[in-house]
Amino acid sequence: MFLEEEAGVSVKVVRDGIPIIRASFKLAKPMPISEMTMTSDVFNLKMIPSCEQGAPPDVKRLFHHPFVVTNRGIRFGTAELELKAAEYDPFDKIPILKVTRAGYAESNFSFGFGKVVYDYLAVK
Repeated sequence: MFLEEEAGVSVKVVRDGIPIIRASFKLAKPMPISEMTMTSDVFNLKMIPSCEQGAPPDVKRLFHHPFVVTNRGIRFGTAELELKAAEYDPFDKIPILKVTRAGYAESNFSFGFGKVVYDYLAVK
């Protein structure tokens, strides 16, 4: 569940009726517009398993993709995080020492076409 209000944002993840993650964020002042675009390089491993038991994957390639994020608004503030356990999610075992930074962005993402960097199955 995601709830956005004027003062901040809160998120709750529920598994089997039990809230296992709760996070809240209190908004602060907006970031200057000149700091709102970033470009990054993304590498993805694409792997498609074989339908035959014990056979190697049908596809196993490393791809490079250009990735551009244009933020329409970024705000920093303070945040709180709480982790609880459900039967299959023992998140309560992860200690939360402190929240070092908190930010919230409304963004547009551009994930361009990429190129194969390495084809693991072509190498013999």
